[in-house]
Amino acid sequence: MPLSDPATCAALTGELERARVAAARFPTVADAEAAGYRQSSRYAPGQGAHFTKLDAIDGEFDPAEPEVLMLTGEAPGDTIVGASYFLVAPDGLPVDRDVGFTGPNDRWHRHASLCQDAAGIAVAESECDAGRATVVPDRGGWMTHAWVVPGCESDWGTFSGANPRVKVLPTPDTVFDRGCGSGLSVTDPLTLDLVP
Repeated sequence: MPLSDPATCAALTGELERARVAAARFPTVADAEAAGYRQSSRYAPGQGAHFTKLDAIDGEFDPAEPEVLMLTGEAPGDTIVGASYFLVAPDGLPVDRDVGFTGPNDRWHRHASLCQDAAGIAVAESECDAGRATVVPDRGGWMTHAWVVPGCESDWGTFSGANPRVKVLPTPDTVFDRGCGSGLSVTDPLTLDLVP
């Protein structure tokens, strides 16, 4: 939804800049792990691999402190593509106030359950179907994605559930650029298309 109120636009721009700066602190899987993030999902096209910092889940939204990072893979040198924020609200998110980024555009979602392997990493549902993983019910967690890494901005929107620039991983015998493919880095400026 286009934003036209200058104060709302300024607040959102500031929050997104804080999110971009936060993501830039963790350019690789190795950096994220050194800061206490642990892998919480396998790589998924359009979303990357998720790394979660459990002690950051404190019930507060802070754009400068993402609870989850999304990266291009699981290897130490794989790179950041986005940030995600997590709130625990078993009874649902409050409807009487804005709980995340300023304005109505951030899309919070929850998973009814996750299929997790023995290490607690979310894997494909087929792994549960095959008996190699366990279905874990949702405990009231809500999350939103923020595609704020320069070069990895989502063509479907800053807060889209998936990002078409986060590619399908190659088979082991192919050569493939696993990043977003724009040539930009996390230190390049963030551009936003806000309505004045």
